[in-house]
Amino acid sequence: MKMFRNLKAIIFVAALGLVGLLSGCGTTSNDVAAADTPIAETQPSNILNAITGRGAVESAETRNVYSMHGLRAERVYVEVGSQVTEGQVLAVFDTADLEFAIEQQVAALSLARQNNQTAISDAERMLEMANRNLSNNTNVMILHAEANLSAAETSVTEAQRHHDIAVRDKGDGNDLQILNAEIVLQQTESAVISARADLTIATDTNERLQIMYDEGFLTREELRQSETTLTAAQNRYNDAQASYENATTAQGYTIAVQGRSAERTVEQTEIALQSARANRQTAQTLLSAERAAAQQEVELLNATLTSAEASTNVEQMEIALRQLERQLEDATITAPISGTITASYINEGSIAAGLLFVIEDVDNLRIITSFREYDVGRISEGMEVIITSDGTGDAKHIGEISRINPSAIAGSPIVEFESEITIVSEDTGLRLGMTTRIEIKLDIEEAPQ
Repeated sequence: MKMFRNLKAIIFVAALGLVGLLSGCGTTSNDVAAADTPIAETQPSNILNAITGRGAVESAETRNVYSMHGLRAERVYVEVGSQVTEGQVLAVFDTADLEFAIEQQVAALSLARQNNQTAISDAERMLEMANRNLSNNTNVMILHAEANLSAAETSVTEAQRHHDIAVRDKGDGNDLQILNAEIVLQQTESAVISARADLTIATDTNERLQIMYDEGFLTREELRQSETTLTAAQNRYNDAQASYENATTAQGYTIAVQGRSAERTVEQTEIALQSARANRQTAQTLLSAERAAAQQEVELLNATLTSAEASTNVEQMEIALRQLERQLEDATITAPISGTITASYINEGSIAAGLLFVIEDVDNLRIITSFREYDVGRISEGMEVIITSDGTGDAKHIGEISRINPSAIAGSPIVEFESEITIVSEDTGLRLGMTTRIEIKLDIEEAPQ
């Protein structure tokens, strides 16, 4: 390419020399020399020592102002052509509905926080009580189960003693059936009295626990355990009552027939002993269950407290409130930069969403152009540019190259590099969108030789 340019220069100079030679026919040698002098000093044409091009005037900074909330525009303070400064209010949206929604959300959030704090306090109180009862062995259900076990142990001991007496009397061949019947009757009566006392305790306890369950201090499982204990006490009482009735019948029969066999007495005491042992086993199982339930209650209350402290409902309501407050802040549209309103898409009284304004800095202009690949190597950032435009007549304005893209424009049929020229001259009269002509003067040394 450089060789081609050099060849064009040589042809051009030779043509000038031929013209000078023809026009200088008849002149003296001094005249010829005088005519040759300007030819030697004349530089190559502008094609060689300047690069020209075209470009459109743009703002050095452009900002689009958006709103995504779809509110009604209450006031619009600017129009196309208005000069604005950064932070200036451009428009205000109607926020009556938004402010009402914020008030509702604040009230709902306050109530949710209050309810959540109440739930936390209740959970802390119940957890503290459960831990204290567990550590001090004052859990009502455990104490009740321990009392039932103690009563069952006593019943086993008493039943065992009665059974041993019956076996001994049978072995001794005691024929005092009437005496034995009276002893059995007294024993079964004592058992009835003891069983009735246990049943009364179990009934009272179950009624208190039913009240606690109705008030929400006990779980259904805890109440069910109390009901199981009550059922066991009722069964023991029924058995004792049955034994007493049997003993009463036996006594009457003995009196009638002057005694009853010791074999029957042994059988009855054996049944009573087995029943007492079964009741003791039931009481032991219930005590273990109550202790496990007390531990599970502590774990459940811990989980309830943790859940109340980390209430996602309150957190979500707080997020919703912040979003509403952010919308309220965005309801006042301000200018992000100083400049001129070059486009407006909002009217008072209408719902506005999306692009509202375009603000451009018309005091700081630039020209976007492109240079072909054989010119890019001869220019650099910072070089001066002469700018003219039909809109400003013969006036020449000064600019400088502020950017040369390092890569060619994609998809262009010819290899070109987009560049930016910053307009340095002030009060140029250039307007956005004007087409300009640009010229970059090259140093003589940079022209092809």
